[in-house]
Amino acid sequence: MAAERRSVGGSLTQVARELEVRPEQLRKWAREQAHRTGAAVEHPGESVEQENRRLRREVAVLRQEQAFAKKVAVYFAKESR
Repeated sequence: MAAERRSVGGSLTQVARELEVRPEQLRKWAREQAHRTGAAVEHPGESVEQENRRLRREVAVLRQEQAFAKKVAVYFAKESR
């Protein structure tokens, strides 16, 4: 979404400001999204504790993404009025 916004003339910093997130966070999310393949990643040899730590980190990221998506929805709802 940020890439779409940037393609119509908004800089990453400007988009981040409008969405009330740090520019570096927006860059990180963009890099992660570009890096994802959509397939589940298997982690062979991972202990239960390692898996739990990894999954907790993933949950934290997903919560950040959910909060970001809510801000985006509010932003575009205001803009469409």
